[in-house]
Amino acid sequence: MSGVLVLPADLGALMGGGPALILGADLPEAEALEIFGVTRWLARRLPGGDLWLYPCGAASGGGVPEGLITLAWAPAGVLAVIEPEAARLEAWAEWWEATGQPAPHRLQAARGGEALPGLAALLAEALIRANDRAVGLQRSLVALRQEHEATREALGHLTRRMAHQPPAVPRLVLSTEPGPQQIAPAGGGGLFRLRQPLGVRLDGLARLAVHVAAADA
Repeated sequence: MSGVLVLPADLGALMGGGPALILGADLPEAEALEIFGVTRWLARRLPGGDLWLYPCGAASGGGVPEGLITLAWAPAGVLAVIEPEAARLEAWAEWWEATGQPAPHRLQAARGGEALPGLAALLAEALIRANDRAVGLQRSLVALRQEHEATREALGHLTRRMAHQPPAVPRLVLSTEPGPQQIAPAGGGGLFRLRQPLGVRLDGLARLAVHVAAADA
């Protein structure tokens, strides 16, 4: 097949990562594969070799809608591709691998009911994997709660300890002596700024005292 096409309105649902099945649009008894929580997508072959993916139940009509776009990446969450012909399944595998992702399971069935045993096994495997992920997440959540409780207790202990301690006495870190130099604004009037580098960092500085010996009114 040349490419896989989809309507832009269906792109979000197709690439959302939820569990899905891709069925050949001409697969008889596709309703037998209706499973709660699993989205079914039908693959309709178009002239020229392209495939059009659309949700099962959507009215495809006789014509091809305008505005179809080509999928650059394979959709995630596809449990299986079910087709009545082996050649179609091989074409799906080649397309999937061309996108750089491993192909999903492929089931050949003349009608939907024949794929149920193989699909049941795939669903059981997916359920086991989902349960393993849920157990891992639950354990991570328990560990996070324990760390949160330990942090809360440590903060409470630190707060109580600091509340019973008097503030530290300020320590003199810099003291300069007045010099004989007189400073006046340029031009004899107006505002001016005076800067004096302290040579110390301001982190933790509690007080800063500036003494002026005398000033003209």
